[in-house]
Amino acid sequence: ESTLRPIFKLALKEFLDEGKSISSSEIPILIELCIEIGAFDYLFGELLQSFSKLKQEDLYLEGIENSILKGVFSNAEVPEEVLKTLVDFYTAKGDIDKLESLLLKFNFTKKDFEYLSKLCVEHKMCLLYIYIRTAGDYEYYYVDPLKLLQERINYMREGKSFNLGKEFVFKKEAESNWSYFAYVMLYYIDLCFKGKMLPKRANEPTRNIPLSMRPKIVYLITNWLFTEYTPETIAEKKEDKEAFSTSKKSPKNTFNINDLVGTDLDATLSVLEQLFDNKELRSVVLNFHKYSELAISPDHVKDYENVLVRLQETVGKFEAKSMEGRMYDAFYNFVARIAFNPDIYLPADMCVDTVKRISDFKVDFDKDKDKCKEYEEMILSLLKKHEEKLKVKLNELIMNFSTKRYTKVFLYLMEANGEYTKCFEKIISSKDTVISAQIFTWLDSIHDRLKVSSNPEDGSTENIGRSNEKDLELSLIHISEPTRLLSISYAVFC
Repeated sequence: ESTLRPIFKLALKEFLDEGKSISSSEIPILIELCIEIGAFDYLFGELLQSFSKLKQEDLYLEGIENSILKGVFSNAEVPEEVLKTLVDFYTAKGDIDKLESLLLKFNFTKKDFEYLSKLCVEHKMCLLYIYIRTAGDYEYYYVDPLKLLQERINYMREGKSFNLGKEFVFKKEAESNWSYFAYVMLYYIDLCFKGKMLPKRANEPTRNIPLSMRPKIVYLITNWLFTEYTPETIAEKKEDKEAFSTSKKSPKNTFNINDLVGTDLDATLSVLEQLFDNKELRSVVLNFHKYSELAISPDHVKDYENVLVRLQETVGKFEAKSMEGRMYDAFYNFVARIAFNPDIYLPADMCVDTVKRISDFKVDFDKDKDKCKEYEEMILSLLKKHEEKLKVKLNELIMNFSTKRYTKVFLYLMEANGEYTKCFEKIISSKDTVISAQIFTWLDSIHDRLKVSSNPEDGSTENIGRSNEKDLELSLIHISEPTRLLSISYAVFC
């Protein structure tokens, strides 16, 4: 290399001094030679200047494009002049996506970040922006890429141009492509929840977010998702964060998670489920109040119930438009799953809505008994876990399940309400053989509990009814001969 470089430079200098133009076929040879002998300083310095004098910068840049995309310069420090020449060339062409792809292949130092950050915001280069903003140690910067992605989604959906130069984003193209950036947003959030950073290049491993920063980042991202959408100026400095809450707001209750729910609800719920299933993330969710000082917006998320209610509102808006029921099914299935986690309790109304929705899931009670059992156990678990919260909702729940074939659920609710007589009458008069056939099992269970209740160890007598305490009487019940079981001879009446 030390021998070839002077010879190469001298030969090229003599050639260029003659003022001859370089043909497009010769450029790749020159560039390849510079790469082979490792003369990057010459490639980005004197060679570029020579092309500039001949007004052939476009040929030079097009010539090194393939080498950049192959990652040849991934470990090389690119001079600021080359960087700006590259930016000016591709922005003038209006090919911002190509520019972003090229820039992601370079190795930048922090001194380049301020210039590149402003460039990303101006031209909506979201992937590069994610890399730049997460390279530092400031938690607020992790939210900035979400804002830029949202901005790009809105521009593309509305068919607006966001590039310097010619307008190349058209309505027809935008409608089919904006959802890609919603998936980028989901992927970025998913990585952050997992404590990872978005890799700069496809083949690179993910980097870990420092442990000390993770709880705050999880809170800030969750809080942003579930606060009202506000067109904001992305802050470049710590002291600029107050500016976030000064912009004009969109219509009330349009939360930032709106685009993700509208793009792919199932994928969105899968990402959010980590907040409740992962022990580390759940500790953040259960202690949102500890991070409230980080909140900027006055409508910040105060607790995990706040998250669930706002998610329910967002899903409801899309469901109201489609009227298919699929989105509600997915949402309430998600709610039922996360409620099985320790210390996670649903708001009373949401719990009622959830068990009602599950009870309406289409299932063949005669053919798919395993699925019926699964749903029934899920409903019972939710009701038992939220027993205290649901005391005032018992009548509503009883009315709902009085027409359903979930026998155990119906019996549980009637007993919880202390209505043993009505419970017995409802079961015995049912035309559904599945329900009526369980009358004897139910009578046996009530009898056993009565014996325990009437003969406690301390000699006292307890009442069984939970919602209204009544004295229970033990009475013989006449059962017709064809249906009488020898082991059953009486039942409990209120």
